[in-house]
Amino acid sequence: AVVLEEGGVGSHAALLTREMGLPAVSGIVGAVQEIAADSNILVDGTHGRVIVNPVPDTKQQFQETLDQSRTRHEQARNRCHEGVFAPKGTPVRVMANVGCSDHTRLARDYGADGVGLYRLEEFYLAQQHPPTEDTLLQTLRLCLGPLKHKPLTVRLLDAGGDKALPFLELPEEQNPFLGQRGVRLLQAYPDITQTQLGALLTLSQAMDLRILIPMVSLPEDIHVIRDMLDTLAEERGISSPPLGAMIETPVAALCADRMSEAADFLSIGTNDLTQYTMAADRENAGVDHYYQDTHPAVLYLISRVLELCGTTPVSICGELAANTSVTSQLIDMGVHDFSVAPFLVPTVKETIRSL
Repeated sequence: AVVLEEGGVGSHAALLTREMGLPAVSGIVGAVQEIAADSNILVDGTHGRVIVNPVPDTKQQFQETLDQSRTRHEQARNRCHEGVFAPKGTPVRVMANVGCSDHTRLARDYGADGVGLYRLEEFYLAQQHPPTEDTLLQTLRLCLGPLKHKPLTVRLLDAGGDKALPFLELPEEQNPFLGQRGVRLLQAYPDITQTQLGALLTLSQAMDLRILIPMVSLPEDIHVIRDMLDTLAEERGISSPPLGAMIETPVAALCADRMSEAADFLSIGTNDLTQYTMAADRENAGVDHYYQDTHPAVLYLISRVLELCGTTPVSICGELAANTSVTSQLIDMGVHDFSVAPFLVPTVKETIRSL
């Protein structure tokens, strides 16, 4: 289990712990100083509670809840490799969010129908110098290998904001989440973008791969990256793989018709969409009560994307995609591609079967 003094419920640290199936609670101010090293601690990740030196009755209650949860999860895992269908018979894919080979193997073992979101940030944040195209290509081959026969979506580097690259000294910004991040950074540093596109082009010749652009606000963002991709593909005499756009801002959601005209597919990133819709910094525990991914405004924007996109495929990722209390509502809206943490794939599949 993990207890964090800083960070909100939607912070990247919290997301990574959940992705690994670890109970985690963030925003526990003073935890390091106030909790003695020899304390017994119960970490309730479901309700965001940390109980220090619990009494026997509380420990027994938690153990019973934990046992029930494990039983349900094991039952779901027994069927995790089976396909699932919406109530009207439409096939539904439950894919995985991953960022390294360990996660990809876990996704395979837990029955993921593919990779709905492969993040390049974990690789890039560990580099002291800009990686070469060949280095990135070899890393991706290794990491995606366990699911190489499944559909794979790789998101271009989503740096900036709270993710600073060790080898790139970015100017300090007053509002980094509203500044040069995602596709804006990719356009500002085309050499870094070309490296990624080159590696992914090569990889797409052997795998069922799609490329996803992060933090898109305008159709022009998609056009710029597509021009770079198509130019590279033409130089190498190969075809470009499908190119998609992340819908993470209200403007992108409300203009999804224009986005779908420019992109081959869309992926709704509910964590940032919630952050920007609710004006609540996902890294700030002090505004956790404003960070509500099931708020009617967030759900309305998701429904608008699905109404406006026409025949363009749409998937959904982020914490909301794994929130089984809204799975039925999302399917009713028209969502048939979910991407969740590998550990949660069986649970989401079992929820869909029960609808």
